[in-house]
Amino acid sequence: MLEYFLDLSGMTMEVPEGTLGRILGGEEDGKRWMREAYGHVELAESAVLSMLLDRVRFRWEKVVLVSHYDDDLAFAERRRMPIVTFVHREISAESIVTACEEEGIVIRSGFFLSEGCFKSWKDNWRKQGGGEEVAVRVEKEGAVRVSMAHYNTEEEVGKLIEVLEKMKGWS
Repeated sequence: MLEYFLDLSGMTMEVPEGTLGRILGGEEDGKRWMREAYGHVELAESAVLSMLLDRVRFRWEKVVLVSHYDDDLAFAERRRMPIVTFVHREISAESIVTACEEEGIVIRSGFFLSEGCFKSWKDNWRKQGGGEEVAVRVEKEGAVRVSMAHYNTEEEVGKLIEVLEKMKGWS
């Protein structure tokens, strides 16, 4: 039997009856501890997410955010999902991944088992007059995905930004 659901930092966790109390010395202490823990995770993730999204938003004119939230960056930030998916207008997704791998940075490219979402995004992009080259690139390659977590540091994201900005044709 589930006593309650915890909805912290956009993540819902089912908590079996009595579990937190047994682990942390009382249900209320357990609930408070979980809220505090996820609050710290949310702060850490939002810092690294903002670093990368700020580059996409304000500096990288050749980068297009592939968002399933109608390109609403504010909504993506509120959700605190530390994942940024994008395409570059001129550089292939695979080339971006390779450049990062050479520097010890792990990111991925592809469709991430979400071909339907990518098709929907591409169709919306075309309807909005966003440019055929980006739609074709997404259709052929998918996109680049940078997945971060609370243990990633601002220095690591800074290194990623540095590697990307050094790529020929990035700016």
